[in-house]
Amino acid sequence: MKNFIVLDENGNAKRHGQCLDKVFSLQAGENETIIEGKFDHQLQKVVNGKIEDQTTEEKEKHKPKKRMAITENNQRAVLTNGQYKNILDRLEQLEKGK
Repeated sequence: MKNFIVLDENGNAKRHGQCLDKVFSLQAGENETIIEGKFDHQLQKVVNGKIEDQTTEEKEKHKPKKRMAITENNQRAVLTNGQYKNILDRLEQLEKGK
């Protein structure tokens, strides 16, 4: 198995993962190149074909935004469909006594 990083024509990491040795070269498509290496897009970057650690400022961009505290007044909330479904599923479980 090989770890890989696929770079676009500008040298930016597009995707990364792991594959069998025999299909390593097939991971890159048109106008892409591939380099071998383990990569974490939240902590690292590719510069001139080499993996480097991101600066503190670059790492800050990937941190999740702080959530607002829930208050008792009727403020609007934004939920994803998945979050809403999880709430409804949990409510259904509670109503069934689980």
